[in-house]
Parts: sequence; C-alpha cells; structure tokens
Amino acid sequence: MSMILTVLVAAMTAGDDEVAALLKKAAYPLTEAIQKATPIAKEGVLVSAELEDDSGKAVYVVEFAVDKKVIEIKLDAATGELLKKDVEEDDKSDVVKACRLPLTRGIEIAVARVPGKLVAAEAEIEDGKPILETKIFADGKVLKVKVDAVTGEVLKIKGRKAEGEAKEGEKK
Repeated sequence: MSMILTVLVAAMTAGDDEVAALLKKAAYPLTEAIQKATPIAKEGVLVSAELEDDSGKAVYVVEFAVDKKVIEIKLDAATGELLKKDVEEDDKSDVVKACRLPLTRGIEIAVARVPGKLVAAEAEIEDGKPILETKIFADGKVLKVKVDAVTGEVLKIKGRKAEGEAKEGEKK
C-alpha cells in the first residue's frame, strides 16, 4: 500500500514539465489504458489510473478494487505491452461502496469541464465524502478537478472554486 501511495503522490505532485515529457512518450491516452487494463484485470471496480515515470519509461498504472485487494495493471505507455499484473492487500471497499458514479464517469465530467489530456484519476474518500479526483494537462499545466462521486457536481478545479461553491469555512 505504501508503494501505491508513493506512486499516487508522485503523479499527483509531478511538475508540469515532467508531465508534458511523459505525455510525449505516451502513444495512447490514459482512457485507452483503462480500456486495455479492464479485460486483463478480469474483475473489480476501477479505483485509480495514472501516467507515471518508471525509471525514464512512461507507464500507465491502472488499479481495480476486488473485495479487500487491489489488482494493479502496469502497461507500457508507448507500446501498450503488459509490464506487470499484481494483486496487493489494500482494502478499497469503503471507496467502492461510497461512490455512486464510476471513476470513468468522473473522468468524462472532468474532461468535459476542463478539456485536455488526462494524466491521473482516483476514487477516494475526502473529509468523509466520496470524490473522483482527476489531473488534466491543459494549456501547459496540470489542473486538478474534483467531482462529487454521488452527484457528479464539479466541486473544485485546481485552486479555484466551482461555480456556486462556498468559500472555505462558509456555508452554502
């Protein structure tokens, strides 16, 4: 689990230049990596997907939750070749149960709001609420888009508040 968190933190905090360089190495988009990984995993609910640097090589890591385990699929982002399929002990059942919308729908909503290239997506519980968080590379920078995993409402884009959202500490 700590490896997964390290990888997610690395992708979520990677600089814009590093992300741009990774995208240049990738021959197909993250959404296609999700489509390729799904039949390889054979089961489970998509909980995260991301483009990352693996010793200078661009790879996609796609994770599916099954009971109290996570199936991790690693694909070469240039060739589509399966590099690794691994099963890890990591209980994401609370996230799966809390999210009414699948991560793929959260991706669609986020990309419709912020057109660009998807570089990471994760279903998570944040402050007790299910969130679908994406990272999209647009206009030379990475923007974080958070979508409510129950309603589909865009909650936040990078540091900007979505329309109608109260300022921090204020009630709507």
